[in-house]
Amino acid sequence: MFNEMLDRLTGHDRYPPFHPEFFEMWWHRRFFWPSVRDRWVETCKVAAKADRVEELHAVRDRYLQVLQAYTFLLKGMLLLISDVPDDFPERERPQRAFDEVQSLYAELSARWVTLDDLYAIVAEYLSPTADRAKQLAANAPPPQAWYDEDADPFAPAD
Repeated sequence: MFNEMLDRLTGHDRYPPFHPEFFEMWWHRRFFWPSVRDRWVETCKVAAKADRVEELHAVRDRYLQVLQAYTFLLKGMLLLISDVPDDFPERERPQRAFDEVQSLYAELSARWVTLDDLYAIVAEYLSPTADRAKQLAANAPPPQAWYDEDADPFAPAD
């Protein structure tokens, strides 16, 4: 379970490292995966729905190490491409990937220390946005039975 959760976070569940398609994806399509943050959020949602948040917390230290390693790797790539002409079409991609990985690492290392911290983070991802909540309320009003209730749960007991 430990490795499965870490593989999901790092994108290795799709293409294991050193697999030929991993390098194809890495060099020609995207650096690592489409969005490290999107992958993190999706993994949190899947873990919550499958009641596996504790397993996700178990890989915390290793995942932060992986993010830090990717940060160092991307930093090295940025040094290597500093001599690439400005009109090179992929020039911005490593910088965007670096910024995203570094941002996620900074956020998670500061906010995620305990299992309770992770539960709070996951709850944020599962909660609908304000706009989505308004849309849901407009499309699915409370049932009439809620309005017909006359019990007062806050009244003092007799």
